[in-house]
Amino acid sequence: MALIVFAHGLNNRRPADAWARIAATQLRRQGHLVSYPQLPNPEAPDRDDWVDVLRTEIALLRDVRGGDEELILVGHSLGCLALLNLFAINALLDAPAARTLLVAPADPAKVTAAPSFDFDLEAEAVLDAVARNTRELHVLGSDNDPWQPRGLAATFGHLASAPATVIVGAGHLTAAEGWGPWPGLVNWVNDPSADITSR
Repeated sequence: MALIVFAHGLNNRRPADAWARIAATQLRRQGHLVSYPQLPNPEAPDRDDWVDVLRTEIALLRDVRGGDEELILVGHSLGCLALLNLFAINALLDAPAARTLLVAPADPAKVTAAPSFDFDLEAEAVLDAVARNTRELHVLGSDNDPWQPRGLAATFGHLASAPATVIVGAGHLTAAEGWGPWPGLVNWVNDPSADITSR
């Protein structure tokens, strides 16, 4: 069984119909140890507060299971930038995540409501931090996401361990756009070769 941490995005209060909450529940039922914390002040978030919560949640999961299980991190939108900032401080340097999934990651230049999250995705230090803090990084999004004006591959593809997964017409992958139950994601947690796009 894996240790799994979900990081939600801006303005998110973990609604019952959102894919992350549904997946977290399904994975818990399967026996995984899952954290899906409400990150503080989601309408006007502070990077350091979010990073501190995520770092603590990871430590708590590892305290329960002794740190031997695979750690999987899943972020959505601004939560993806929170995970990248977690890597930037080398929070997982001693025990990297096995897999990290960035779902519809927001371009830092678009996140004007959360200026503390802004950083240069092209900086060599960011690439180094990703390599040191997670063994694999995957990016998934759509071809019509307003939070990625330059496109998923152009903005985040250079950070990934494999080509970006682009789902046509999926928008920002929110509950309002029909992203509720997502069996492909649950399957991917259990088997990295599974078709993550399956709905």
